[in-house]
Amino acid sequence: MSQAGFVVFEDPNRAVAAVGALLHFARHFDRPAWAAVDRTPTPRAELEAAASDPAAGAALRARIGVPDVPARLAVSVDEAAAAAAGFAYPVVLKIASPDIQHKTEVGGVKLGLADEAALRQAWSEMMTSVEKCAPAARIAGATVSPMFSGGVETIIGTQNDPDLGPVVMFGLGGTMAEALKDVVFAPAPVDEKTALGMIGAIRASAVLDGWRGAAPSDKTALAHAIVALSRFAAANRDSVASVEVNPFVALPKGGVALDMLLQLREGN
Repeated sequence: MSQAGFVVFEDPNRAVAAVGALLHFARHFDRPAWAAVDRTPTPRAELEAAASDPAAGAALRARIGVPDVPARLAVSVDEAAAAAAGFAYPVVLKIASPDIQHKTEVGGVKLGLADEAALRQAWSEMMTSVEKCAPAARIAGATVSPMFSGGVETIIGTQNDPDLGPVVMFGLGGTMAEALKDVVFAPAPVDEKTALGMIGAIRASAVLDGWRGAAPSDKTALAHAIVALSRFAAANRDSVASVEVNPFVALPKGGVALDMLLQLREGN
């Protein structure tokens, strides 16, 4: 039956889930086309720079409308200390490498560094760990940025599906994104109404409403970031394979992207 073109399921639960997913996507594809979206693609050179250079990545996020936390690239521990001096401690240190997708898995993230001594020690520990865990990775240095506290960590991403085209994803983020798998999808681009619907559709949406005394998250700012990334994915469907902004911290007022992984399609 598979050879004849039928979709075959051995488990009826998976069959029902697949039908539900198809219905979800059908409803989104039935909505009127959003003609107002700018579909001008980003130059390939700019995309390649953003995929490998943290500063270029931050510039791209700013241009497409995804709020960002200020960060500076350092190629040595002395440069990192000088960059940290321009911020108020505590700061965050993150490895900068186009070959490392998940920085925490190789010891490439150091949080809450309270002073220069802590930063210098963290630099040494981080470089040793990264060299051990990813010896073939190209290392451009490390980024230094202010330490953010509070807010809700979310994930906003896009995937260029071979059948459906660009798809935007939203869910709870941070290190628990893969463990929880509490995410929703929609064909890109989306408008603000659809983005707000995605925010309300995850199982843990109550966390964004203010959980146990916490201030509610700014859902409008979060929706704007989802819209911006979905537009970018739609405009660059021929060049961009996927984008992952994780975490995007939803704050009581506004929100910021703390990290981004951009992967390009080969040969485009």
